[in-house]
Amino acid sequence: MSSRVRTLLPIVWLLALLVLPATAYLVGVRQPLLENREKTAFPDLNRGTLRHERTFQQIDTAIRERLPLRGDAIELRGRIAINLFGDSPTKDVVLGEDGWLYYRPELRICEPDGQPKAPAEDAVGLVTRTITASGRTPAVIVAGSKMVTHRDHLKGVDADALSCVAAAESAVHERLDEIPGGYSIQSELEQLEESGRPTFLKSDTHWNALGREVFARTILDAVRPGLADEARLRPLDETDRAGDLGVFIGQDRVDRDPMLTVTGSPKTDFRPGEIVFVGDSQFDTAMRTPGADGASIFDRVFPEQTVCNWTQMYQDGCGPAMLAARTVVIESVGRNLDLFADTCWRPVSTLSSTLRGEPARWVGGASATQRPLTADATPARLTVDDDRTDVPRLVRIPVDALPVDPAADPANPPLVTAIPPQERACALAAVADRTPLVIPVPTGERIADLELQVAGPPGSELGRPEVLVLDNEPLPQRD
Repeated sequence: MSSRVRTLLPIVWLLALLVLPATAYLVGVRQPLLENREKTAFPDLNRGTLRHERTFQQIDTAIRERLPLRGDAIELRGRIAINLFGDSPTKDVVLGEDGWLYYRPELRICEPDGQPKAPAEDAVGLVTRTITASGRTPAVIVAGSKMVTHRDHLKGVDADALSCVAAAESAVHERLDEIPGGYSIQSELEQLEESGRPTFLKSDTHWNALGREVFARTILDAVRPGLADEARLRPLDETDRAGDLGVFIGQDRVDRDPMLTVTGSPKTDFRPGEIVFVGDSQFDTAMRTPGADGASIFDRVFPEQTVCNWTQMYQDGCGPAMLAARTVVIESVGRNLDLFADTCWRPVSTLSSTLRGEPARWVGGASATQRPLTADATPARLTVDDDRTDVPRLVRIPVDALPVDPAADPANPPLVTAIPPQERACALAAVADRTPLVIPVPTGERIADLELQVAGPPGSELGRPEVLVLDNEPLPQRD
């Protein structure tokens, strides 16, 4: 939204509101408290504040939160912004050409607040390799952003920001292409786009039937080669589908799009819980949306299998299911690569806990196999007989002792930390119990060069470290 529109929209909109919902206000209709918080206050208006765009943004928010008949008013606001000013009424939606809508937060991973703490390609690589090392079959896939995949109708987006997002996602797709168990469908989607066949819905953040079919076939064959042919995915007649981006601009946007159904008789002889799926709304839309008969692709092909979302993953709600599974499927949309990088320590820590690695030793200290800790962080180094650098590794450090005061504040438990100088993808580097620390060592880096800052309450003690080599082969299980 341009600066001029941001300034004028609240003013024009307020004038309209003085006419439309005034009657409702006079008879006592009020907008209730939103999200259990106080409403945004109106700003002080003076010569100084009127020069700042944020003043008009605050007016805009304050008006919206106090509106009677709020849904109708938001729709009016959208019509004023789009029809009168030709611009989006919200910063979250970009108005493309020919009625196409785009979700601006897809640029978030290249903004200061959304940048992954570590390279996202390292995160997807470590997760995929750890699943393989645990003896399970991985299928890890990242869904490219709509802005990157379907650019034909995109306008009003900073070119540098878009190039940054495209480069970040490209690095992830390239890494997935290199690793057994990694899957990238981006090139197939782009080929369809180049042939004039869009793969995204016009008013929605999700794939259309064409894009969903590419994704579903990839997932089915990743679980078992040939499963997609057994399932015989077919589109049904087109139906109306409400676009999720229309809600943001106060308009009903409907796309015509067919649903996919399974017309074959795939073998569904998987034992219950043999496969665990971790995904977001892109996965749900492609695999779990009911067809005309009320059954989804997932219902017909994967009955009795487990599905987790990313919140459950972060909270360890998926841990038991992953340990019980023989196949682990993980999907994430490109705009959430920062979430992937911040959360990937969970599957890496969970699945690596079952593995036996090569012994390593502490350098210096009271013992080569144990390291007592003090409250002040002190540098520590490790050594290993074969400090190979051709593949990534995990250093796992057991916590042999961690005294816990029963009277301590449960919200602030004692911590053992082992934090490298720089952020690392998928590192579990702080614990409040005796969960082993897990620290990834990227390809090309020597373990001997890794300086750890370790600390803990008196009586804390770290045990003998182990190194897990992630060379795309299963590792032996712990006794």
